[in-house]
Amino acid sequence: MANVPISAFTVPANTVGIGATGYSLTGSASASFMDLAGTWNTSGTPTAIKLNITNTASNGASLLMDLQTTVSGVTTSRFRVGTSGDAYAFDFIGVGVSNSTLRLRNALSFISLGSSDDAIIGRRGAANLRLGAADTTGTTAPTPQFLSAQSWASSTTNNQTGANFTIDGSQGTGTGAGGSIVFRVAPAGGTANGVQNALVNAFAIRPVLTNQAFAEIGTSTIRGAIIAQGPTGSFPGIFAKLAADVESRAGAYLDATDQGAIFMGAGSSTAPDVLLRRDAPNTLALRNATAAQTFNAYGTFTDASNYTRLRFEATSTYGALRWEGLGSGASPGALFVAAPNIRFQTAGTSRWEINASGHLVAEADNAYDIGASSANRPRNVYVAGSATVGSDIYVGRYVVLQANRANFSASSSGVVQIANDASPGSGFGRLQFGGTTSSFPALKRDTTSLQARLADDSAFTNIQGKLTTETAYTAGTVVATGYLTLYDSTGTAYRVPCLV
Repeated sequence: MANVPISAFTVPANTVGIGATGYSLTGSASASFMDLAGTWNTSGTPTAIKLNITNTASNGASLLMDLQTTVSGVTTSRFRVGTSGDAYAFDFIGVGVSNSTLRLRNALSFISLGSSDDAIIGRRGAANLRLGAADTTGTTAPTPQFLSAQSWASSTTNNQTGANFTIDGSQGTGTGAGGSIVFRVAPAGGTANGVQNALVNAFAIRPVLTNQAFAEIGTSTIRGAIIAQGPTGSFPGIFAKLAADVESRAGAYLDATDQGAIFMGAGSSTAPDVLLRRDAPNTLALRNATAAQTFNAYGTFTDASNYTRLRFEATSTYGALRWEGLGSGASPGALFVAAPNIRFQTAGTSRWEINASGHLVAEADNAYDIGASSANRPRNVYVAGSATVGSDIYVGRYVVLQANRANFSASSSGVVQIANDASPGSGFGRLQFGGTTSSFPALKRDTTSLQARLADDSAFTNIQGKLTTETAYTAGTVVATGYLTLYDSTGTAYRVPCLV
């Protein structure tokens, strides 16, 4: 029988509108259950197949269309279209009613958006969603892709703020940590598991602490990282983690007074032990409350047991600058190697040096230093500006005239003592005036006596002045038993009678 046109007819309530049964194909038959064909040659806007349901109060799971198959007596929906317009495909492609999810089932399925198919979402591989068309081959370069959050249109004139763009990682349960958010890149020429230009972890945000997450850079055993501390942490800011399994961190934060700090420490995240702080404008400090601070500048370093370094140390009672070494360079049985010289330079030239013996040595001559080049004794001592009453110059406990030879010391208030280098009061030789030869005078200590000698101690010398006796004049007759010889200012000798 030829195809029969169907004109309008009324369907009784609560009955099937159009029903047909008995369709069956056997052998090699391929006849369609429904075969519709026609020709459109009109300026109108016809619709080939139209179904209009007035939906006033249907069940939410009602369907406008349901394509099914029955296999071994089991009927399964393959494609559905819900009353809200959502479509759900089984084993092929479609938009589903359940949670309005999109399900792509064949290996090469994708969704193309835009009139020129310029925005494409597709499946790259197992659990792998790709932006853009399939991977390119030959010399055609891949098209750059962008993922954006909804923004205000550029024509908006008001000062409106944008919306958050949130990416959620996978959540765990109980004490189980959530999954990480990992960013991967393919370094040029790099390989992984034998694959050229393979993808490797470049940046990972991992959940590691309460109210915290750290971003890990790289995947090697030693790696860089940052930890963004949550609002409940004592040090809100950014931490750096250097090892995959060691809580050694560094970072920066603002403290309660908005003073910036950079910190490092192997302790807990809320108690770093090394802090660089802003003390004041243009002032950097190494400070951590009352804890003593130390700064090491290394000359060599093999490991923690073999090194040489310059150590700056500050405690509540003293400050120290010292050179020290440990390990292969240390003397047998000694903790630290013999210290090299510590030099103070300006304009790249050594000016002063503390040598291995502890002497302060001038490295270059100039009119204002306190020692000649390679000397270990003071030459001149200057007090800058105008000297005032009460100004003191201290060089240790004693003012040393020449190392290992003599010293001045104040034995008591207003009393100055001259002694040899051993210790105060242990001895004294001569005080020379003007030179060291017999052409110059000197004062010499001889047990309890003070002698006027030549500077080279070869003979006695003259003293001019007035002599005053310890006792006053006494009247009486004196019978001389001898005499003393005295010289006047011209050198004339006089014999003076004396009574013993």
